[in-house]
Amino acid sequence: MAMPTLFQSSVLAISTWCRFSCICIFLLLFQWQKCTAADRPDRIFDLEGFQMLSNFDKRAIIVNKMGAAIRDSINRRNERIQSRRPRKEICYDKVGCFSIPRRSIAPFGKKTPQSPDDVDTKFWLLTRENPTQPEKVMYSDDKASLVSSHFNESRPTKFIAHGFKGSGKDRGALIIVEALLDLEDCNVVLVDWEKGAAGPSYALAATNTQIIGRQLALLILDMVSIGADPQKIHIVGFSLGAHVAGYAGRGVQNKGVKIGRITGLDPASPLFRQLLATSLVSLNFADAHYVDIIHSDGARHWSEGLGLFESIGHSDYFPNGGLDQPGCEHKKNAVLVSHLGVCLYLCRGIHELYSRV
Repeated sequence: MAMPTLFQSSVLAISTWCRFSCICIFLLLFQWQKCTAADRPDRIFDLEGFQMLSNFDKRAIIVNKMGAAIRDSINRRNERIQSRRPRKEICYDKVGCFSIPRRSIAPFGKKTPQSPDDVDTKFWLLTRENPTQPEKVMYSDDKASLVSSHFNESRPTKFIAHGFKGSGKDRGALIIVEALLDLEDCNVVLVDWEKGAAGPSYALAATNTQIIGRQLALLILDMVSIGADPQKIHIVGFSLGAHVAGYAGRGVQNKGVKIGRITGLDPASPLFRQLLATSLVSLNFADAHYVDIIHSDGARHWSEGLGLFESIGHSDYFPNGGLDQPGCEHKKNAVLVSHLGVCLYLCRGIHELYSRV
């Protein structure tokens, strides 16, 4: 019997390794699939600490650990690819460069963010001194607008970032501002990236989250430089705005600063699925000292829900199983209604806390 050649042996070894890898991934996904929406009973919402009281929380942690090895492996591969000579690179003043690797596995395909002029991001500051008259603060004026505004570095600072086709003037954002100022004496900043979020395509808005996040990071660094405590900085992001928060959190960490908290309100799923996009692009628990996520419209596929279904924070909450919310099932655009409903959970929680003070 002829001995196999070196080439044949190599092919056999690679084939065996691929089969073994596929079996391992199948077993992991099978275990993950067992944790379906049916396993997620209606949660008891403890507003005092945003705690979801359910036995499923322990299972979610176990599944997270099982998937960690896969995510770490993909992250390492991403980092190797990102380090190669880019296929396309575009640079802007102050915010830096954005590139697409030659062998791109980036979820935004061949798109790079629009220019700062095109996205036209505005940061509107509101405080108890000016609750209805927002002041524009900027990341590009050497702190002049911050110093001349009602910004008080000794107070906690909250940022609110809207999602796709949203605006800083959205009713939901303004309700959250009102609730936060009722609850405590703080600085509230609306991250208004209406033009960047308008598209025309969702993919373009999704890739624009990178530049909005960097702009927000620069503003946070300006605040810290005049005395703001990064531990008292809290970003609340809805849908694509949650990923803006993630980019901002990573941006300030590159300068040695880590903010206190990020709250993701139903982080957008399309182009950000955890096993595909990984922590290079999606919000995750490493982006702040504490990351909490409320899932209100999760699904295995984007056509069934707009929010991520994976647990990506230190604490992930799934009201009513994290799928369609009560009262939304028979409405027109039921998926969108459930997605937007997450803001009501946050507002209700803030008002409940305020009523106890």
